[in-house]
Amino acid sequence: MIALFLGLIACGAGQAEPTQPQALAAPPTPQAVPMQVPTLSETTGLPETLAVAEPLWEATRGPTARKTLNTTRVYANGQLWTWSDQQRYEQGGLPRMRPAPWSWRLTAQLSPDGLRDLQALLDAPALAATTSQAGAPAPDAPARYYRFHTAQGARAIALTGAAANAVPAPLREAELAIQRAVVPGGVPMSN
Repeated sequence: MIALFLGLIACGAGQAEPTQPQALAAPPTPQAVPMQVPTLSETTGLPETLAVAEPLWEATRGPTARKTLNTTRVYANGQLWTWSDQQRYEQGGLPRMRPAPWSWRLTAQLSPDGLRDLQALLDAPALAATTSQAGAPAPDAPARYYRFHTAQGARAIALTGAAANAVPAPLREAELAIQRAVVPGGVPMSN
């Protein structure tokens, strides 16, 4: 009996065909895909002239478990408005925030030079080549949506999943240009 068992092992009886090693699947990579970019149509808090105007720039960061939705807009007059459930105020000379009903709030005024710099970035070929990206689902990676107007017309870009954590350089440059263009003290603290 033992000899029969050893004979079967020596002949390879009962062994499965050798299998070829399987290639590991590559992790999903962000890909350019057509996506719908949502538009925030709410006008509460906006002056009538801006309620009907198209913003030059709009950036939306979707909500996460720890943060609420955040949308900012820059208009042709250089005003930066934020859709927020927080109201700024000053206490003892320091800026503070308090809960408030959702509304558009004037956040900052951009300098005329800063506004021109932003428009130049929006018209640049690097931003024209930037496309929407869909990445693998990622925890705490809010979707990001951008809408802006260029000399070539309106554009919209969506970044979802892991791609939302890797904002393309041209979009980051536009966001930094907005920050650099803010006129200190250009907007009252209590709005």
